[in-house]
Amino acid sequence: MSMLHQHFVDTLGAGRTITFEPHATRRTRCISSWGARVLGALGALGVLIGAASAQPISAADKRVLLDQAERLVREEAFASGVDFEKWPDHVARYKSRLDEAKTVPAFTATVNRVLNEFGISHLDLLSPAAADASRGSEFTGIGVRFAELGRERRIMDVLKGSPAERAGLKVGEIITAADGKEVDDTRVLRGPSGTIVHVTVRTEAGEERTVPVTRGKVNFRTPESVTFDADDIAIVRVPTFHSDYDRANVAKIVRDAMKRKRMVIDLRDNGGGEVRNMLHFLGFFLPSGQAIGTSVSKEATDAYVRAEGGDPKDVKAIAEWMKDKMRIIRSERVPYRGQIAVLINGASASASEIVAQTLVELKGAVLVGTPTAGAVLVSTYEELPGGYRMKVPHSEYVSLKGRRLEGNPLQPDFEIAQPRMRRRAAPADAPATDRVIEAALRELRREDIANAPAEPKPSDSNNQDKPEQ
Repeated sequence: MSMLHQHFVDTLGAGRTITFEPHATRRTRCISSWGARVLGALGALGVLIGAASAQPISAADKRVLLDQAERLVREEAFASGVDFEKWPDHVARYKSRLDEAKTVPAFTATVNRVLNEFGISHLDLLSPAAADASRGSEFTGIGVRFAELGRERRIMDVLKGSPAERAGLKVGEIITAADGKEVDDTRVLRGPSGTIVHVTVRTEAGEERTVPVTRGKVNFRTPESVTFDADDIAIVRVPTFHSDYDRANVAKIVRDAMKRKRMVIDLRDNGGGEVRNMLHFLGFFLPSGQAIGTSVSKEATDAYVRAEGGDPKDVKAIAEWMKDKMRIIRSERVPYRGQIAVLINGASASASEIVAQTLVELKGAVLVGTPTAGAVLVSTYEELPGGYRMKVPHSEYVSLKGRRLEGNPLQPDFEIAQPRMRRRAAPADAPATDRVIEAALRELRREDIANAPAEPKPSDSNNQDKPEQ
């Protein structure tokens, strides 16, 4: 495990769920990122809302949770070509660590190491604290996002109007202590609204200072937005498709953007979210009823093998054989017809990857940025004893033109990176400071020139001075 790993509680999906069953409480279904994976490789930015509590865990509780996890893995989980019957082998490999785990964080992290052995996304165990935090974006705390550096936390973002901003905490500073103690458990930064926590930080210059921060309600939701560059190209930012996705706001800004003939869609750090929100967004670009891809389940795979005798691991062939496709339900009366560039990075996952691939295949969009996460499975959240939750994959996604997205990151047409801290430090109304946006704007302008109508050839001399009618 890297010394610098992003600590987070699900940015696309973990808890930002999609529910197909009207009153489902035990199980919720979503297309989500690796957000809840404690040991996952996805570099999504974390939210300082409290890690799993360092409370002790009993051997009996561990046994119950392991039994539940085994049942879900062996009876419920599905991903093409993955043998979930290897669960006992993976558990045996980590038996000593599981036995030695005495706290909730240690146990949860070890179970996720076991689950990580299957080599797929959407297979994670959330501790009670992480499960609780994953169910919403409003919390009582100080309002910063951070990355872990051992027992220290580097501030990656300070929410506007948050207690941390009012106290003067800055991006780049490192939190070394809270109330004089090491921040082993970041829940110490949370607490009742109006209470004070003394946060010690080390500045980028190496100086230490301690500031009192009065806790308060903070909302980590980043609203969708649109800006326009000098050439009147619309730049639409969609940070998520989970439950915080604001349909009314999206409709307003996208319709405004649709008045321009060129559009940049920024899906960087968008971990995905609810299928219905993803389809809502795509409805501004594609007609109603348009197929975009196929969800391949274990049941569909078994039916394919019975009917065709084909290879159950050939998910592309199964998707092509299936008649049931994922389709746009409702669309704009006149879908957008202009040129599109989509911005992606390693934290673009799941539903945002589906959107990007769909716009490439059906709208000729160009991709700019860095490769995506390659984490696209349809999964459900299972409620476990003690407040734990487990994310379990149930089907694969294959695009309309046969691209399996799980484990197959989208590759940008123009690869260029923008460090997250530098991007977050830039003013919201200054897109030109963003190298990835600059590259996308250049490409759209180049495409506009390439597709411009040719200059009319000179006509006969008798008609050269003919006035316009």
